[in-house]
Amino acid sequence: MVGTIDDDHTMVGRVLAVIEAVAESGPNTNLGQLATITGLPKATALRIANTLVRRGLLGRSVYGYMLGPELSRFGETASLHQDFDRYLPVLEELHAAHGGVVWLTAGHELVNVQPIIVVCDNGLSVAQVGGPAPGSAAMLLNTAGGHLVLAHQPHLLERMARNGMAPSTSHSLRDVTQLYASVHRARQEGVAVESEQSSPGWSCAAALLPSTTDKCALIGITIPAGRANTREKLRAVLRAFDAIVADAGPLNQSRTLGGRH
Repeated sequence: MVGTIDDDHTMVGRVLAVIEAVAESGPNTNLGQLATITGLPKATALRIANTLVRRGLLGRSVYGYMLGPELSRFGETASLHQDFDRYLPVLEELHAAHGGVVWLTAGHELVNVQPIIVVCDNGLSVAQVGGPAPGSAAMLLNTAGGHLVLAHQPHLLERMARNGMAPSTSHSLRDVTQLYASVHRARQEGVAVESEQSSPGWSCAAALLPSTTDKCALIGITIPAGRANTREKLRAVLRAFDAIVADAGPLNQSRTLGGRH
């Protein structure tokens, strides 16, 4: 039997109480149940629940409320933070050497990996480097991480090639043959690099981290174009890569998708 939740009369407390009530009561929790469990007036419970539905934290059917997809995403992200947080010192070291934005993204589907750890210059945000949304055509076609994704998922590469190129800047690849060549290099080497192809004034290098689990991860560095040449960027990322792989254990001692060691 579901008990009642004390109303602490704070907005945060009431929002959490509504979510907790739905979690405890189960799918199709109706408004009357919400009000009874939380002790809130029906009008208040309705206003909070509908706001949570708009934000994806709750779902709604004709029968009532249920937990929403955003809660699942937050839960997955929290789990990934726990899995990868120990690599923060590695990213901090990479950032100390080159500045810019150093990042590690991870997820269960490589195409939709989300930022897990980010180390930036003071006053610099990830949004300022103009990174496209995970899984978007712009991300897949114009970023180093995107080319690693395409190298790992040939069917996705074929789909992108059929749909045609979508340049983000004057430096973006504009020909499918160029795309195939870049993805082939990424597949062979396990690393990729681009300069101003995704965002004017910024260049990026990335590497795919090996894994023995269902979680995929990429590590990379995004810095002002010209701060380091291609070889320097790749060496920096691979030093960080090697530090993470060494920590991950002997089962993960493979640097690349294509088998180069």
